[in-house]
Amino acid sequence: MDFKLIAFGLVFCIAALVIYAANRANRASSPAARQSTEIKPAPSLEDQLAHFNKAGIVLADGITAQTLLEDQSEAHFKEQPYQNLLWTLGVETDVQGDWRRVSHNVLALDTECIEDHGDYARIVTDLAALAGIHDQLTKLYDEVDIQAGHARLGYTLDMVTRDLSPKVEDDWLDIDTLTRIIMDIDAVTAPSFHIWYAEDGQALVLTGLTDDGAALINAAQPGLLRRFAP
Repeated sequence: MDFKLIAFGLVFCIAALVIYAANRANRASSPAARQSTEIKPAPSLEDQLAHFNKAGIVLADGITAQTLLEDQSEAHFKEQPYQNLLWTLGVETDVQGDWRRVSHNVLALDTECIEDHGDYARIVTDLAALAGIHDQLTKLYDEVDIQAGHARLGYTLDMVTRDLSPKVEDDWLDIDTLTRIIMDIDAVTAPSFHIWYAEDGQALVLTGLTDDGAALINAAQPGLLRRFAP
């Protein structure tokens, strides 16, 4: 009797294992399971440009996807989708011997860029243009003397006047001063519009977007864009 019970138990266990294995195989082969394990192909350059366009980043007049492919391959833009394209949009490119901005909505900035008079003023001007408030920027001046360890920057945005003394460390941009400039710009623009940034080592790429536009880009490439904190 004991032998029959043991044999019955073994048969029951084997049958249960067979059913379990079959159920797992069915789940693994279901469309939902296949979809979750499939690796999606990287978006094409055209698709990435279309996504940026929806977010509020557009190519400058006369610049096309083909213009970008004259400098970089399609594979480059697929290697790190959206990130590599964002950096490309922030620089200038040679169009028949004429150096032109790829996008007026994006600005690439090497933080080792302060060498002489005018460098801080240029950054303020570029950022105001990025935010579309260049007409509200007045009384702009700067002084830069690396050897003497001296720098000053002044400007008025709307009704706010600043007289700043950027920290001098060789030719490095003072990030505290950059943050102050961006906070002042954010205060003048619409509540939902901000200067956003991505970073790569000592380089920054900046763009002016609404919260919804930045969220659209971060949905495609999580964490790509961040806001400056005061």
